[in-house]
Amino acid sequence: MRIGFFLQNNKKGGLDTFLINLITHWNDNDDLILFCNQSHPGRNEITNSLDNYARLIKYDLVISEDLDFRLQKLPKILRIFVKIQFWFFGFFYQKYFLKRIFIKYQIDRLLIINGGYPGGDACLAASVAWNNINSNNKAWMNFHNFVVPEPTNFLKRIKSRFIDYRVTQSTEGFVSVSHNCMNSLANRNILSKVKKKFIYNGFSPLKTNKSSSIRNELGLQDDDKIILMLAVYEPRKGHRFIFQVMEQIMLKFSNAYLLLCGYGSEEEIENVDKIRQSVMSKEKIIMQPHRDDVVNLLSQVEILVMPSQSFESFGYTALEAMSCGVPVVVTNVGGLPEVVEDGECGYVIQKNDIQGFAKSVNQLLEDKDLRKRMGEAGIKRYNNYFNVSQMVEEYERLIKD
Repeated sequence: MRIGFFLQNNKKGGLDTFLINLITHWNDNDDLILFCNQSHPGRNEITNSLDNYARLIKYDLVISEDLDFRLQKLPKILRIFVKIQFWFFGFFYQKYFLKRIFIKYQIDRLLIINGGYPGGDACLAASVAWNNINSNNKAWMNFHNFVVPEPTNFLKRIKSRFIDYRVTQSTEGFVSVSHNCMNSLANRNILSKVKKKFIYNGFSPLKTNKSSSIRNELGLQDDDKIILMLAVYEPRKGHRFIFQVMEQIMLKFSNAYLLLCGYGSEEEIENVDKIRQSVMSKEKIIMQPHRDDVVNLLSQVEILVMPSQSFESFGYTALEAMSCGVPVVVTNVGGLPEVVEDGECGYVIQKNDIQGFAKSVNQLLEDKDLRKRMGEAGIKRYNNYFNVSQMVEEYERLIKD
């Protein structure tokens, strides 16, 4: 069977991790094809990871998030005109374009992989395009973040409802990564009655492996304690919150450092750095770009934190830490309480409780036995609920049945 996976993404991160784990562990001898937007910054990494597992087809389709870049050389008045035309007719253009691609590659089943909802405009058009030629085998819409409410603007709301209706008529159903995320379908009336399911994300077990000394790299001492945060530099991830937490941690642990690693635009990184510069603990906070040596980092840090403030549908990073035996402290946002069992493999704290978050981090920093016990509990929880084989089997049944 020839199975297609359709992806639109504009940032490296959990969406790519999910896709790589799903395809590289696919059990049956199916012919797998991944359709990925050419502008995706993580496309090369995906290509290398999926070599010998799936064919990657780049589609150079005009999508909303690339429009400014494509039009940058045009005069301003012409840019405005083109944007207006695309707003009204872009969906129909995308549908026509993608319909031709699906016909060309003659796939039998399709899983559309979206960030949130409505998420990528090409993902929405893909569901309708696929249904036009395969109405007996409708695609599943897989979304990894929350469904946002309808726009308040009248014209935008009319357009949104039209597309929502077309998508719900064209898809078999919606599948998400957590119970909490799936329930967000209720944010839009048209989506509230669709067939829905959630499948927890899973991945291959990570084995701790210290490939290089992070303390030497950062100029730290052997007894310095590292708190790790792996997240994109977006406000929803809670950088301001964790900086306030660090102010409290400094009072008890002068040798504690917070290491931030993540993808972000130049503007996003500058905004986070401005907040860092405003706190007393700024010298204890180290900002770095996205790093690929996640296992190396997790092999050497004391704790991983996820201080998310909104739109945290699952918590892949927390699960990666748990699989490596690293205790985690997270906020009670989105799907994080489903991943982390409070008091067993880490702590789940109210998202506005700075003192409570700092207290939990301090408890782990001062008690090595507690870190070990919670780390072992994290490995056990990962094995029981979030292993990759279980995830792949459920997706195979979903797509083929």
